[in-house]
Amino acid sequence: MKQYIGFLSLVYIIAIIVKLKDNTKSFDDYITEYEDIKSQLKLAGQQKNPFLMLKFVNFIFYLFLILYYIANSILFENYLLLQILSYGLILICLFKLGRKLVISSVDDFEARIKHDRKDYNKKQRLKLMLGLLEFAYAFNALSLLSLYY
Repeated sequence: MKQYIGFLSLVYIIAIIVKLKDNTKSFDDYITEYEDIKSQLKLAGQQKNPFLMLKFVNFIFYLFLILYYIANSILFENYLLLQILSYGLILICLFKLGRKLVISSVDDFEARIKHDRKDYNKKQRLKLMLGLLEFAYAFNALSLLSLYY
């Protein structure tokens, strides 16, 4: 199990770096990307339900992420800070998953998007802080694995 956690920590660190790099989009790029996705969803929604596949993919992704946090929690049961971070990140994952599973139409998707520059900047700062926390968590788990196991 330790080998898999180490490998998953590396993959997770790479994914977080990519996510943090994506966090540098400007507000105008964000609105342009949103409009593009909205038009694609409207076209796909005429033929089939694209939200069913989105829900399935999000569910699988967050399920594996929660299992990773649980495995780290079990493996590093003696480290209180890692335990607290694990449970906190599990709650955040459940919250994010719940928000993504509620989307059933283009109108629901549109309601999630913030068209205010201030709200967008707050959201980006929150994403940056969460990304840095996730990075620190995964790096800490990887460091503990390499040092003690």
